[in-house]
Amino acid sequence: MMRYLFIVATLIMPFVAFTQSNVEDQAVRRCEVMPAFGDCVDAPTEDLYRCSSAALMEYVGARISYPELAMEMEVQGTIYIVFIIEKDGSVDDVRIMRGVGDNKGALALETEAIRIVKDLPDFRPGTEGGEEVRVQFVVPVKFVLE
Repeated sequence: MMRYLFIVATLIMPFVAFTQSNVEDQAVRRCEVMPAFGDCVDAPTEDLYRCSSAALMEYVGARISYPELAMEMEVQGTIYIVFIIEKDGSVDDVRIMRGVGDNKGALALETEAIRIVKDLPDFRPGTEGGEEVRVQFVVPVKFVLE
């Protein structure tokens, strides 16, 4: 009986340690000092999120290119991209949170939205208690045919 208990304990212990280390590195959605983007690095702490969100939307809007296939297929809509701002300010784990469909035109829009977000310059990292933290961000990328 004791032998079986020991085997179970040795199997569970590595998983417990693994879970604890992952919790410490999990991305947060809000933190004491939110990440800063572009010229917002010098903004007051209470305005960082608003300023960085506006600067991010402006940056994306200036660099987005409407895919020809999506135009031909008349696909439009808002794609929500989720990504992580790492402790060093780099952008990582960029993926689609919500797309606009499953046809080739929608896929072209998603590909363009991901490209833009992956090409973002580094942020000033977010902090909690003076320590850098990983922060999850969501950015809507809107494609509208006129």
